Amino acid sequence: MALEIERKFLVSDPAWRAAAGPGVAIRQAYLAETGQASVRVRIAGEAGFVTVKSRAGGMTREEFEYRVPAADAEAMMRLAAGGTVEKVRFPVRHGDGVWEVDVFSGPNAGLVLAEIELGSEDARVEIPPWLGREVTGDMRYYSAYLARRPFRAWRRNEEAAMGYAFDPKVPLGDEFTRVAGEEIARARTALSGEADTDLAVHDVRQRFKKLRGLLRLARPTLGEAGRAEERRWRDAGRRLSGSRDAAVLIAVLDDLAGGGEAAAARFPMVRKRLVERRDAAIAEGAAGEHFRQTLAELDAGEAVIAGLDWPGGAKPLAEGFAQSYRAARRACRRAASEPDAETWHEWRKQAKYHWMHLRLVEAGVPLAAKRRKKAKHLADALGSDHDLAVLREVLRSCRDDVQKDEIRRLKDVVAERQSTLRARAAELGDELFGERPKDMRRLVAEGWCEATGAVRDADAAPRPEGAAQPLEDAAE
Repeated sequence: MALEIERKFLVSDPAWRAAAGPGVAIRQAYLAETGQASVRVRIAGEAGFVTVKSRAGGMTREEFEYRVPAADAEAMMRLAAGGTVEKVRFPVRHGDGVWEVDVFSGPNAGLVLAEIELGSEDARVEIPPWLGREVTGDMRYYSAYLARRPFRAWRRNEEAAMGYAFDPKVPLGDEFTRVAGEEIARARTALSGEADTDLAVHDVRQRFKKLRGLLRLARPTLGEAGRAEERRWRDAGRRLSGSRDAAVLIAVLDDLAGGGEAAAARFPMVRKRLVERRDAAIAEGAAGEHFRQTLAELDAGEAVIAGLDWPGGAKPLAEGFAQSYRAARRACRRAASEPDAETWHEWRKQAKYHWMHLRLVEAGVPLAAKRRKKAKHLADALGSDHDLAVLREVLRSCRDDVQKDEIRRLKDVVAERQSTLRARAAELGDELFGERPKDMRRLVAEGWCEATGAVRDADAAPRPEGAAQPLEDAAE
């Protein structure tokens, strides 16, 4: 068994070809898919392979690969469900890493993806300039999905969309509605096309978090109606958590130990307990019912969102951005003095909202582009810290049937990793949250007005020296 940890990106520039090695033609199809794994048959060059991959979702999956005669692989392909995926794979060296660039043909023509295998989920990697958007975890760009729903069936909508970002050339209220509608549509696609899989659950929960981030940005305008929708998508995400959360803890343990086999050797009883928790969550058999409930929730939420009175200009946009920034800034300060897991988890949530809001306004606000990557690194570090905190809590329930020495050794490893993550998070927090909220409000308002050609509202401008400030700003 091998643990596959990879990141996947769209390719936006043909400059990669200058560093590419010889390509290998690949054809593959899928013999079976279950809630836990897919069985793939592939012919790469003149070699045949059968591969079983787990559906852990995100970057990490278990992989079992076996070489078979090419003639056997050819015969197996005729038994496959869905279509055949065809591509040419090129090795491309960049920095210290070797990327694999896949140029698809046939029904998936026009799609070019790049991926790189990593030693761990938090491994640093130099991103080549010819890469576009990261699509790690986006089920539409995985071959199992492309075999059933080829790229040509949905590429037009993908290319036409701005994605999770506002277009300054379009009225702001329309952009809020568009972004919300796209996230709901993609969540619906995931639930309908990959039922009962961790990958689908991961994708859908990310969509719900983006919806909540969008609603949070509009809070000053939407009021209680917006808060009610935030609660809707929060509860919908929790309903789907089950086996996904249990699977994440296995991936966290494997990463700490240096892989699944190493984890089984170093922390055998803990890993056994985590696998049992995941299997128990799957055995409940409620995933299908939860998917049906969530599909119904998507329909209801879509109708409400279409009728919301979204922000329509720079002033409410800047106010929503500043309010969220203020919450993240306060959470950062509190985490600096209170090291408990709950306080750091709250900072994680607020930091992630800040990152989302930077993405949304980036096309019209210069400061957003400069800050977005740091905000993403912060959100990732805090997310990893939270996963480790959850693992520590689960260890409390393992005391009766796991040797104390094994728990102690694992706690030491967890503590060391958390110390590193928190030190990095503290550095990023200092860099990101030094400005006052009122200054952020002004910069966002100015940037959006300039991008849209609008006249900046005086209320979004700096207040004269000595003028009364809102209580929130005065407290800062």
